[in-house]
Amino acid sequence: MKKIALLLLLLLTVAGRAGEMLPLGSNAPELDVKKWVHRDSVTIAQYRNQKVVVLFFWALDNNSLMAFKPLAELVGKVGDKVAWIGVAEGDENNISKFKLTKILPFPVAVDSGKTVEAYMPPKVKYPACAIIAKDGRLVWRGSVRSVPHVLKRLLAGKLDINEIVRKEQFNISLGKAVRNKNFKEAVALIEKEQKLKFSSELTALHLQILLEAKDTSGAIKMLDKTIEEHPELPGPHLLRQMLFRSYFKDEAKAARAGRDSIDKLKKFPMVLGNLLQNEMKLSLDQRSPEFIYNMAEALYSSKNTLKPAEQGALLLVYAQAMNMCADNEKAVSAAAEAETLLNDERAKKTAIMLKNYCEKLNKLQKQKKIAK
Repeated sequence: MKKIALLLLLLLTVAGRAGEMLPLGSNAPELDVKKWVHRDSVTIAQYRNQKVVVLFFWALDNNSLMAFKPLAELVGKVGDKVAWIGVAEGDENNISKFKLTKILPFPVAVDSGKTVEAYMPPKVKYPACAIIAKDGRLVWRGSVRSVPHVLKRLLAGKLDINEIVRKEQFNISLGKAVRNKNFKEAVALIEKEQKLKFSSELTALHLQILLEAKDTSGAIKMLDKTIEEHPELPGPHLLRQMLFRSYFKDEAKAARAGRDSIDKLKKFPMVLGNLLQNEMKLSLDQRSPEFIYNMAEALYSSKNTLKPAEQGALLLVYAQAMNMCADNEKAVSAAAEAETLLNDERAKKTAIMLKNYCEKLNKLQKQKKIAK
């Protein structure tokens, strides 16, 4: 639930300053900088109708500095189809003296504060980038890590700019509704969005908003309906487990929900395996041994519908679950079978180590029984 709460907080923050931030799809404004500290000065206007422009926003912090080298390599790969401009935030003197700026193969300026305010959301996490299309429109902003993928799609003419613009407007509208505690409007916006393009992440946000509105019955109905419509997705099943176990603290309802999820996911063994792995990653106070054991047995009985390599992957998950549930004989058998089916050497090595470990546990248990 912590991750969902952070997403909700981000929406609230964006909505709080949406009026100052330039909407995607708008004509990109010119840079407003104090000083150029690396290479000659440039303008956004000089590249209009000629090149895509990427603005690289950074500060004197470790995360930004770690992005310098990969970004420089990306500039070389993309070539002259794209113009790059660095925009640094911070003390003008410190940035002017900063020697590592020379790693960046493009002009860098110190921002006045107005450029980042126009292009990026409030409390932006550096480093970040904004992308301007050839026609001068701002078409994307976000993490540096996503830039290669976005650029590739944009340059190939496959980036759906209208969809990106629509999605951002939805986020802003949703953030405003939540900020004003208009939960009815927020829920309506989410339901409309889910019909256009379903998202498990949006389901999680929908749940959080219903809980904020104290509509617990609505939260249960929403998850039940989502699971009926999308039984193959692990996210809604996980959320329902979390709701009963952590929010309501009702183990009986959590157990019933767990059995229902297992029944629905028998047709989707890979998804069931994903759900099982997520359950095993939970902290000890949240984990249910009964749910883990029942899921693992259902997984084992449905594995034969898969290809050998997929069977091997799920057998390894099953072996790990059996080890967690102290049934080491089954763990040994499953790990040995997984070893013969897996193609991935790393996974095969894990299966061997698990098998050897569980064999030692079995031997130890037998010795203790004899001693008694």
